[in-house]
Amino acid sequence: MEDNLKDSTLHEADGLPTNKRILAIVAVVLAVTIAVMDGSIANLALPSIARDMMATEAEAIWIINSYQIAMAVFLLPLASLGEVVGYRRVYLVGLVLFIIASLACAVSGTMVQLSLARVLQGMGAAGILSVNTALIRFIYPRKMLGRAIGYNALVAGTATALGPTVAGIILHFSSWHWLFLINIPLGFIAFFIGLKALPLNPLSKRKFDTKSAAVCMLFVGLLLYSVDAIGHVEGLQTVLVCIVFTVLSLLVLLKVQSKSAPMLPLDLLRIPMFALSIGTSFCSFAAQMATFVMLPFMLQNHLGMGAARAGMLLTARAYRCSFDRRCRRQAV
Repeated sequence: MEDNLKDSTLHEADGLPTNKRILAIVAVVLAVTIAVMDGSIANLALPSIARDMMATEAEAIWIINSYQIAMAVFLLPLASLGEVVGYRRVYLVGLVLFIIASLACAVSGTMVQLSLARVLQGMGAAGILSVNTALIRFIYPRKMLGRAIGYNALVAGTATALGPTVAGIILHFSSWHWLFLINIPLGFIAFFIGLKALPLNPLSKRKFDTKSAAVCMLFVGLLLYSVDAIGHVEGLQTVLVCIVFTVLSLLVLLKVQSKSAPMLPLDLLRIPMFALSIGTSFCSFAAQMATFVMLPFMLQNHLGMGAARAGMLLTARAYRCSFDRRCRRQAV
């Protein structure tokens, strides 16, 4: 009890001291960079991985799907868990899992093994990204919080844009295995710095809602699988069954989740501006991800480009999108 009181008093401080804050931000930037970059870095390698493992293009896409689906499924439960056991603990455990999964990806010999390893990697990325912004609240003083969140968004955007370039350079000089092996030294650096510098946070007195977390994971997984079933035209019966189970899981979640700390706060969608922002973000992100998955196959398999040149073209597109957003922000 004395330890809890001591921790509570410690966390009331307004951010970390400057020297410790720099170390904490280095740990956050490194971990966020490898977690976000891995969402796009493997896209460029899909054609070569498919050839090496004698898989079809449709099967190779599961290298991306398994990572993104696992990350989405675990994101909300791990964010809730961070309030109970501590954001720092969730962050560091997620980072360790990400490192181990990266090694598993590199040594995978079949498409099934690689896809399963990417699931574990997505779980680790969810541990990093689910509590990333929450940690920033305790790293920076309140007066710098807006700037800190802006820096965090800049890191995520830059990592996404650099993904194709890094992938192109690695694939030009080495095999696709190094796309995952590069995460290991960077992950260890982020882990040991984070172990020393990341702040603790006041723990919530409520217990972790295991039931709501399980149902939330089921709902998100079914929702994404339903979208995938529609995209792959798996038949009307399959799609309808997926949709029915998705709706049922959502209804169960709304019934069992806590009213004071809901796992999925859908009431926020009653705010028109919030609902519009979520809708446009979802559509924009879905379109961008679809493009990033399809373009490597078109550029390499159909236009005969090398991985390095294809990576530069994909990077140019990402930077142009970033430039357009900056221009629109200045215009407003």
